[in-house]
Amino acid sequence: MSNTALEARQFVRRHHHGVLATISKRLSGMPFASVCPFITDHQARPVFLISGLAEHTKNLAADPRASLIVHPCAENMHAAGRVTLTGNAENIGRPEALVERYARLMPDAASYFELDDFNLWRIDIEAIRFIVGFGKIEWVEPKSYAPPENSLEEWEASILAHMNRDHTASLVSYVEQATGKRPAEASMTGIDTDGMDIQTPEAKVRIDFPHAITDGESARKLLIELAR
Repeated sequence: MSNTALEARQFVRRHHHGVLATISKRLSGMPFASVCPFITDHQARPVFLISGLAEHTKNLAADPRASLIVHPCAENMHAAGRVTLTGNAENIGRPEALVERYARLMPDAASYFELDDFNLWRIDIEAIRFIVGFGKIEWVEPKSYAPPENSLEEWEASILAHMNRDHTASLVSYVEQATGKRPAEASMTGIDTDGMDIQTPEAKVRIDFPHAITDGESARKLLIELAR
């Protein structure tokens, strides 16, 4: 896998701000775009939660083609990196593990799962455009972007439960190493092949791993390594 592909994947993992563009049924095929928060699944595909009443839902039911631009909320958007993910979107319903992951990473949206007409959608990626910054723009092959095969969907909940129960001091230490600031407390909200998500009273912190993990054992070894 190229460094650019890994950078693109880490960028998408790190950010949850997106703008989703679909093909408008109401406007006879014109593009329709709106803000769309999202998370990634364990294959680094974007997953978003939308109502059955939303324009995007109507559009995607008629034509599944979509693009999601992933961006930081930067003051100078021209200088900031961004990634555009293009492919076909699919209504995947409410898989239990993915609902739990979404609710942890997007707690403000957790209450939407109490409403019957909200479902998760996923884009199966067919094209990736990565703008790293001024003068560095590349197309990334989806196969290169994809993470290594892994079983972390099965392991994530138990890893989080273990770390948040028995190793909160390590979580505080991880954040201090990554940011230079020591939080009063920290909890792990997500872990994937490329890194972990930690919530502190002040902020959400994304920590990239020095190498990929693929299962519970490789996660255990790396988390011990990082705590030393």
